Amino acid sequence: MRAGLLTESISIYQPFNRDTKYGVSTKTDYVPYIDSTRARVINQKGTRTNENNEIVYAYTVTFIIRGYHKIDDYMRIKWKDKFYRILNIVPATAHYNEIQIDTELVND
Repeated sequence: MRAGLLTESISIYQPFNRDTKYGVSTKTDYVPYIDSTRARVINQKGTRTNENNEIVYAYTVTFIIRGYHKIDDYMRIKWKDKFYRILNIVPATAHYNEIQIDTELVND
């Protein structure tokens, strides 16, 4: 891992299920898990599509972070005030000590 390449600051959020007023746990909020960490950001691709007469922007971004963070597929990453859904996590190797996270932009 080359620490000098970790130039961007990101936040990682974990899901939190809260009860609705009817007692059914269906509302998922995201609460901060790691407030700030450094990452290398690689923009993979971006497209604009028309789904159900609505224009949707689909961006795929790869984040590379240090290997000691505990990340799972259900978390979200916040970068530049936008949330990204985790698609794939490539685990850390002993030699590089980094985690590669493939994400897509959340269109909510």
